[in-house]
Amino acid sequence: LELEIPESLEVETYPGELAQVITNFVMNAILHAFDESQQGQMKLHVAEKDTMWSLDFHDDGRGISDENLKKIFEPFFTTKRGHGGTGLGLHIVFNIVKSNLQGDISCESKLGSGTTFHLSFPKKLGEGPKDIDVG
Repeated sequence: LELEIPESLEVETYPGELAQVITNFVMNAILHAFDESQQGQMKLHVAEKDTMWSLDFHDDGRGISDENLKKIFEPFFTTKRGHGGTGLGLHIVFNIVKSNLQGDISCESKLGSGTTFHLSFPKKLGEGPKDIDVG
């Protein structure tokens, strides 16, 4: 796992939930991206963009088919049912990012070329670009 994280990283958010998102990415890569005997690379890249942080998690594994890519955030979707997959991990990640972290998430993948998850979230909760003052 290669880390590219700025030393100036300062985030006011829910650390446990952010850790759960990253842990889920790593576990999904281990379970889905690589065969048992296959070695692979994972990379976590964080960059600052105005009032937001962007976080990219990439693996160089087998990738996800276009058909499956459309379903990865749906509850109970898994290609590993009966082999350790419940199909809830990425659904939970999606909800954590969108609700609690007040961010956005997307995924791109190509068979044979790995998978990249893109996240963006405010440096400080309540200061993201989507916030609306209703008070």
